[in-house]
Amino acid sequence: MRRCLLALCATLPACTVERYPGDEIGVYARGGMALDSVSFDQGVAVDVFANGQFVGPSSRPTTLIQNRGAYVRATWSIPDEWEPREIAAALELTQVDGTTSSEVRRRWIDGPGDLRYPDGAFDWFVPEEMMSPASSWRVALYETEGARIDLLPPPAHVLPRGGGPLGVLPGRHEIELVVVPIDHQFSGPMECEGPPEFGEARVQELYDYLARINPVEDVVITIREEPLVWTESAANLTKILDALSELRELDNAPPYVYYFGAIDPCDWGSTAGFAGLARVPDAPTREYAWKRVAVGDMRRPGHPSNETFVHEIGHTQGRRHVSCKGTEGNPVSDYPVELGKTGSFGFDHLRWAIQPPTHADYMSYCDPTWVGAYGWNQVRPVIQRLTSWKDRDEPSRATPDRVTLMISLYADGASKWWIRGGSASASASMRATWYDDSGDLVARPVAVHHSTGETTHLEVALDDLGTVPRTITLHADDAAPDAALATSLEGRVLHTPLDLRERRLGRAP
Repeated sequence: MRRCLLALCATLPACTVERYPGDEIGVYARGGMALDSVSFDQGVAVDVFANGQFVGPSSRPTTLIQNRGAYVRATWSIPDEWEPREIAAALELTQVDGTTSSEVRRRWIDGPGDLRYPDGAFDWFVPEEMMSPASSWRVALYETEGARIDLLPPPAHVLPRGGGPLGVLPGRHEIELVVVPIDHQFSGPMECEGPPEFGEARVQELYDYLARINPVEDVVITIREEPLVWTESAANLTKILDALSELRELDNAPPYVYYFGAIDPCDWGSTAGFAGLARVPDAPTREYAWKRVAVGDMRRPGHPSNETFVHEIGHTQGRRHVSCKGTEGNPVSDYPVELGKTGSFGFDHLRWAIQPPTHADYMSYCDPTWVGAYGWNQVRPVIQRLTSWKDRDEPSRATPDRVTLMISLYADGASKWWIRGGSASASASMRATWYDDSGDLVARPVAVHHSTGETTHLEVALDDLGTVPRTITLHADDAAPDAALATSLEGRVLHTPLDLRERRLGRAP
């Protein structure tokens, strides 16, 4: 059986065994010392052993994923009459093919283990290639004085408390996004400096911040070469989101790709009290691809901009705010930890640091932030599902079966019209009627819903129509989910912009 050292970095020897002087083999720690806990941490600490027993995959607060490194910590308990001395701990992983990898750590033990302190646990780092499905783990404690550790002790010495299934979830987890620099050309109180620049170092910053806090094995970031030119005020970020939704449609972006608009605003910035805005898809479906857009103030590199970036992308993954300061808009009601804290330890691959359970969830307005089991569990299945679309190599949406007319009605009386492929992303709550060129009355369902900034979105199913209607009259259905909104729109006549009136349908823009 091949045995390899668990590598902390690629430069360590591939296959070595650490040995101690002495004649006795595999001497376990004496004097009542016992393993207390073992956790694998890919961003959120996951106990695989606690309270004297294994924690099976179905009983854990969250899930370990494949091809992502894990920081492992093991604590111990000792009796009152313990004699302080050096103890060694060996972590052993066995892959499905029988390959066993091991590594030893030594510590001076003069008190019980405590995860709050750097020396309060034995620790290892398992590289990404060793985090695979169907693998198993084992941790054993050894005496070091006058003993030799062969890492795999004789079967008679195997302790029931020292091994179990790792429970790594199969399936890829990847985020792919396009950063859209926004060239704000507007006469405002602040100087316009053009679109934010994204050199290699800054793209790496975005990669690191997003990858460290999301359950992913990789992040793919593309900077759009042609910026989005914005000539209006940046105070209404919902309008920019609409422009980004239309842009991802014009780019024929696959449904698994997120779009993030990076702006250096001339008339608005972080001093306004918020630094970005995003849509929140109701479900990880292709119909909600138009909602995988966000915008943020990215005028300067560094912590605030990067935190904004991660927070807003969290919204596009379906996450809502977590209440911490109390000023977070529309927070979730089922967050399990008081004051919006994560409630668990976490490992930061970027800073190679342990994050305490007192950090706030990154979807709150507090600082510093991290991610807990609640947030990890919300975004992981979304990431996996979107990645599965990519892995299937699905064809582009050049000829969609359905076509939907998108209309945004703003509070200032302005509106935006555009067309996207696919079905409506929400249930119909109104009807739209119009007369076609032959004088026949046409009726189509309309999905109506509110957005941030008091914007009303209409999604009109055009489907098999040849052209866009010139006018649309709205009618409320009896069972409209938002009766007040439907009533306010009853009988309203909307006039299609000139540039869309002669639009021939049949394929997405």
